[in-house]
Amino acid sequence: MADITITGEMAERLQNLARSTHRPVEEVLQEALTHYFREEDSGHDVTEVQIASFADMARVARENPINAGDPDIAERSREILRDEYADYLLKRLQDGE
Repeated sequence: MADITITGEMAERLQNLARSTHRPVEEVLQEALTHYFREEDSGHDVTEVQIASFADMARVARENPINAGDPDIAERSREILRDEYADYLLKRLQDGE
């Protein structure tokens, strides 16, 4: 058995993941290796992101937030219905003729 020293950004990422999932770093690494070799043996692309559970999906969403720019759709609902829906109905009537 060999000892491996992990430093820098990779070590920080591993520690953050272990802390957020309340597991030791060794367990996180074991899971990653098990998953990697399972995917490799099955012939799937091992670079493809696999989401195994809702907890994983939540973690991925937290780590990669989507900024929609505060669309305020609810506040603009009447305006949208008045303008855009009316335009949509007119277009459908014209296309039907």
